[in-house]
Amino acid sequence: MAQEVQSGSRRALVTMSIGDPAGFAGAHGIFRRYCRRHGLEFVTISERKIRYSPFLFRRRFALHLEKFQIFELLALYDRILYLDSDILLLPHCPDVLAEVSPEALGCVHEDVGPDAWKRHEEMMKAQRRLGPVPNWSGGFFNAGMLVLSRAHRELFRFDRRDLAKGRWPDQTTLNFRVARAGIPKAILPPAYNLLPVFADQWSDPGKRLQAHIVHYAGQENKAMMLADLPRVQAAWESLMISGNTADRES
Repeated sequence: MAQEVQSGSRRALVTMSIGDPAGFAGAHGIFRRYCRRHGLEFVTISERKIRYSPFLFRRRFALHLEKFQIFELLALYDRILYLDSDILLLPHCPDVLAEVSPEALGCVHEDVGPDAWKRHEEMMKAQRRLGPVPNWSGGFFNAGMLVLSRAHRELFRFDRRDLAKGRWPDQTTLNFRVARAGIPKAILPPAYNLLPVFADQWSDPGKRLQAHIVHYAGQENKAMMLADLPRVQAAWESLMISGNTADRES
């Protein structure tokens, strides 16, 4: 687990860096700039520790479960902004941690559009496996962008007996645990985790790059991420040219 430490800081941006294509390094460079601007440490989960695969022939799900290493990190940091590595941060993105109270889990719901039923189906499967959540009435967040505090540490305690399966084991497990525990959520607008499910904004490059955080979820969208990357990097460079030295590469 790699860290870039700023003395006295108890806030971090955490991302995964296991099995990523080489092109994702450009996104990490942007993450570092964002961290310097807002006084965060930059932490990458870069080695496997969970080492559990719920499906023999679907290795990527095993890598997704490494997100549960956040349990260790929330013993070190008061606040964490977690971002998947297939994300681009735009330079107009605010300090997201400052926009969510420590009591709430900051997230964006993705149970919208024609595939919303898949998210509801996964929660029904999780309840059959792990027990009912009487008060769950919808609202399924994407776990590629999460605003967390130490109060949420237990959500990331890994226990294979308390793990949902299905399409997205890590994501459904976290949704189930939040619902079961009654943890309050700060539901952020799509601009904070713009996903392909938000089709109207997603399909137009101009609208897509007006978001704060663009998430290229799904293998079919990785080429789009690499195509957008130079434009996003240029936007960050324009800040340096305009004299914002806090965004310079160290």
